[in-house]
Formats: sequence, structure tokens, C-alpha cells
Amino acid sequence: MLGRRVDFDDGDPVFGPTRFAPGDYGKDLRTGAWWVRPPRNADGRALVGRLTSHQVLEHGDGTITVSPSILWEYGSGESLWHGWLQRGEWTQC
Repeated sequence: MLGRRVDFDDGDPVFGPTRFAPGDYGKDLRTGAWWVRPPRNADGRALVGRLTSHQVLEHGDGTITVSPSILWEYGSGESLWHGWLQRGEWTQC
């Protein structure tokens, strides 16, 4: 799935990325923090999260590559989404 970059600068680090559609990613222009919303998994759930423990490489065309892979889990260890964001394209494991 090709993602969409959506940067925001509205002063609200929580509200800004909650407007993300599945597959969106973007930067909080005030803090420089990167946020992502992976594509929905089979059960339709998708969460928004900040990339605090990942390296983000920004390419000249505005897309990003994130490493290592992005893993979303519930507290029970149930995997919500696991995959990669490379040059703005999402690939699930």
C-alpha cells in the first residue's frame, strides 16, 4: 500500500496525527517527531503511534523509510500490525 505523508503544525501532538487515515505518516513540524498510522489489518483495527525507537530516513521526494520494522501489539502480546514502511510504501510481514 502506498502511504500518504501528512505533516502537521497545529500545536497539539495528540490531535494532529489522530486525523491520519490508515497508511498515513507525517512529522510534527513543531517537535520534529514522526507519527504513523499503519494500514488496517484483517480485523479492521489501526492505531496511530509515534516512532520513538525507530530510525527515520527522509528521502528527497518526501517519502520516508523506517527501520527496524514497525510492530504494533496490544498489551496481551496480540499483534495488530507488523511490517515495513520503505520509501512511503507499506508492506506487511
